[in-house]
Amino acid sequence: MKKQLLRLGAILLAVGGPAISHAANLPPLAALLDCKGEASGVAAYVDALEDGGLPGWSKNDELSGFASAVYRTPKPVSVAGLPTSDVRFGDYQLGNYTAYGITSATDVNAVASQLGLRGVAGRGLARESARGAWIVAREYKGRVELGCEYPNPRLGGQKGTPAR
Repeated sequence: MKKQLLRLGAILLAVGGPAISHAANLPPLAALLDCKGEASGVAAYVDALEDGGLPGWSKNDELSGFASAVYRTPKPVSVAGLPTSDVRFGDYQLGNYTAYGITSATDVNAVASQLGLRGVAGRGLARESARGAWIVAREYKGRVELGCEYPNPRLGGQKGTPAR
């Protein structure tokens, strides 16, 4: 019986190994979106999605663009009090690590005002959060994209955050 369970476990790991192991090690998505995580959390989600996906996640072709994939989460999460089921992770290879929720809100100025965001050169509507991270709101395909921009540790960003 024990051998059968071990074989079954090995088969499950072989079939769904990357997705299962990644999902168990991911930080909470809502915390990442609200600048309460670490840059390494963005890389963990990107790696998991590139390594075969995450259980229940799917690519949203309607919102995805060239070099900018948007993923639908299995259940909605909150970003600054707004619900979202669509998430976009920025390219952390050359720039900062970013995680954005694409909300159903359509007035970026109203959202920015509610969150105390202001125009910041190079970031749009934003405000500094903790440890060099920025809460950012912008328009994305007619909807408000809201999330966090973490400093890239490879580019002299936040100290203590390991590069992947």
